[in-house]
Amino acid sequence: MNSPEIIADFRNQLARSIAARAKIPSFDPLPADPWLAMAALQKSVRRGRQDIALRAAARLLIDAPDRAWRRLGAIAFEDIGLADTETVGIELVAVV
Repeated sequence: MNSPEIIADFRNQLARSIAARAKIPSFDPLPADPWLAMAALQKSVRRGRQDIALRAAARLLIDAPDRAWRRLGAIAFEDIGLADTETVGIELVAVV
């Protein structure tokens, strides 16, 4: 596969994953400023705390969506990296 095919494959995987979700989870945004929400997002991903990660992401998507996507890109490379290149690829096409 060449680069455009790889990107298209990741986009298709992302679209299938989104379509497969039966329901969007509901949660309250974390009561924090964007800087604290960015830190909380990354730390909660590292610690496997999905509840806090979702709340921090919600806060960022409300107050600073550009920061949310940049932080997700950083998390993909720093915390996932070579352990799961497919997840990193899917995240990258979501950001771009």
